[in-house]
Amino acid sequence: MCVLAAIWLRLSLCLIHGSWRTGDGDSFLVLDWSEIMAFIPFLLILIPLFGGIAVLVWPSDNTDKVKKISLGLALATLAVAVSMMGLFDYSKSHFMQMQWEPFMLPMLGVDGLSLFFVLLTAVLVPLGMLASWSGIEKSINRYYGLFLILESFIIGSFLADNLLAFYIFFEAVLVPMFFLIGIWGGKERVAAAFKFFLYTMAGSVLLMVGMVFLYYLIITKQSLSEGYQHVLFWCFLLAFAVKVPMWPVHTWLPAAHVQAPTGVSMILAGVLLKMGGYGFIRFMLPIAPIACYEWRWLLMGLSAVAIVYGSLVALAQVNMKRLVASSSIAHMGVVTLGIFSTTLIGLTGAVFHMISHGVVSAGLFFVVGILYQRTKSLDIADYGGVAKAMPLLAIGFLILTCAGMGVPGTSGFVGELMVMIGTYKVHPIWAATIAVGLVLGAVYGLRLYGNTMFGPLNKNLPALPKLDGVEKVVLGILVGLTLLLGLYPNCVLKAVEKSTLKTHHWVQSVKEARSE
Repeated sequence: MCVLAAIWLRLSLCLIHGSWRTGDGDSFLVLDWSEIMAFIPFLLILIPLFGGIAVLVWPSDNTDKVKKISLGLALATLAVAVSMMGLFDYSKSHFMQMQWEPFMLPMLGVDGLSLFFVLLTAVLVPLGMLASWSGIEKSINRYYGLFLILESFIIGSFLADNLLAFYIFFEAVLVPMFFLIGIWGGKERVAAAFKFFLYTMAGSVLLMVGMVFLYYLIITKQSLSEGYQHVLFWCFLLAFAVKVPMWPVHTWLPAAHVQAPTGVSMILAGVLLKMGGYGFIRFMLPIAPIACYEWRWLLMGLSAVAIVYGSLVALAQVNMKRLVASSSIAHMGVVTLGIFSTTLIGLTGAVFHMISHGVVSAGLFFVVGILYQRTKSLDIADYGGVAKAMPLLAIGFLILTCAGMGVPGTSGFVGELMVMIGTYKVHPIWAATIAVGLVLGAVYGLRLYGNTMFGPLNKNLPALPKLDGVEKVVLGILVGLTLLLGLYPNCVLKAVEKSTLKTHHWVQSVKEARSE
């Protein structure tokens, strides 16, 4: 509450410092809007944070009111994020930064790299809430309260403009996600929650070690020599690789997805995995460019393995959630391949593919959740002929499957093509693994779609009611975004490229120095 009071005081000062002017006999107040706009990042964090805390302590007897209040808070956060996007100056690489020294608040900032991750989070959270509308039956206030707090921490990690602030939010995300999986998940939810927590915590410890070492170098006024960069590189690499997750530190992901509720799976796949890729671009590449350049052959090799491995594992799955989770390993392999190609088109394509995968994977988990809610089964063999009973679901599922396969006209095509071009400039063999992943992705994607949607209707299945209004809205938004990003990718690329250009220059300068 002290922070809210402080922000209200600061806004009041902005109003007081405005000046009265007279034009045509009328007086009006001219405000320092740059001061007011600087509060947008804080609002994006504080609305879901304090709203989530309020929902947590809300009496749990009126579940309908809890749901509506929580959704309203999530939509308010989305409205602020959309207004930020509308105010964004695409001609510049940075929109706004703020460090409130009297209150020791960390610096927050928005640029083309973080803008769409914040917007993606703000879009997926209310959709995840709607996906949980009828599926969550116990402790409704705690579930939605933790959901909002999770949103605040995720947005905070994307808005953080320094490593310390990023680390605080990066760590804080673990707590609400642990409880969301461990309390409202499936039969093996506790084991899955602890596996997720321990894997991610181990990586976070290494990130903290790297931060302390970097702080030591700063206070002792030592330069980032090549040897020091290698130390920081390994600390950051292992921390962010777990979150992506890169092969071979990926084993927590399938278990977490299978046990997590549908809404939580949508956030986990749609946003949480992107924090690792964001960390690579925002912090690791600029801080340790020499080490990144020298070790990129290893990182691109691990990414190529992840693409092929994730695709083959998905091909062997009989559980729908495990299949989609395994495909995420392959898609994030494409992302890291683009990042560590360090080419401008590869970096930009990697960011776009993260945003695309966030939408598509959330949509696929939502479709699986719809089927599971009606049948209580995740086995592909238990389905068949669903398209006859649920034609709208079949259409939406087809578009999302095509996006996962990288079909032109969908969002999945743009990012994978850009990463393939960027990787080919560095090493054609690594680029070929993307083509292998596309072929395997088509096989497991069409297999999943065909076995569930077509064929004779399984008589052992219970009645399959058509999509209700909430389900139509969620599916329609996710499918619409998939097509929008595929048909008009420049709405994202023009902002992203200006920010990735700075990261590209860091590593490019190392390459030029090595070639001299």
